[in-house]
Amino acid sequence: MSRHTYTLLLCLTFAGCPTKVIQPAPVPVEPKPDNLPRVKKLLASTDLLIIKHFFPPTKIVDPKKGEFLSAGSCEFEPVTVFEPQKEAERLKGIRIEISSTYVRENAYSKAEKGVSFLDIDEARDLENAFSYMGRTEEDWLKQHPADDLEVTFTSKDDFTAVMLPGPNGDILLLQSGRIGSAAVYLPVSLLGEAAAKLRSALSTLDAN
Repeated sequence: MSRHTYTLLLCLTFAGCPTKVIQPAPVPVEPKPDNLPRVKKLLASTDLLIIKHFFPPTKIVDPKKGEFLSAGSCEFEPVTVFEPQKEAERLKGIRIEISSTYVRENAYSKAEKGVSFLDIDEARDLENAFSYMGRTEEDWLKQHPADDLEVTFTSKDDFTAVMLPGPNGDILLLQSGRIGSAAVYLPVSLLGEAAAKLRSALSTLDAN
């Protein structure tokens, strides 16, 4: 597991217990060309003929329901990309698209959307992070943690997965983009489903 792409942080602060769930605020880091996922860099290449294959995505949907509520979602879309006659050197990764849950206030209301790319090794790190979160949640069920404890995974391309306690149950936050960008809050009971969806996308890459 590459330590520079996979970070699990147990963050304890001393600001007291918040009265409501606040979206974690990861420190913004300006992406550098040499720190972008290889898949994303090749997809963005100019003056270069490339072949890209996007496979059907797997998807997990926010279970929240309401008359004017549009449920958010997270998609894991397998992708391969290579130059002609270099198929053996093709790059593999996961395209993650986040749509925020939102309230339809008028005809112009729409969900915030964000897209991040993970190289296949980084996607496997995310799979391991989900496994760790699952084991941690088992411990939390035995002894509920302080409200300011978080378990966080952050990718090079601004994808963040955070498990944190909530007043009405523990939460899995999936976010793409900088602070204030697209995010979906899921009950942590869906962590296993999210892990299974990611695992299915990785299996597609293994077979291709």
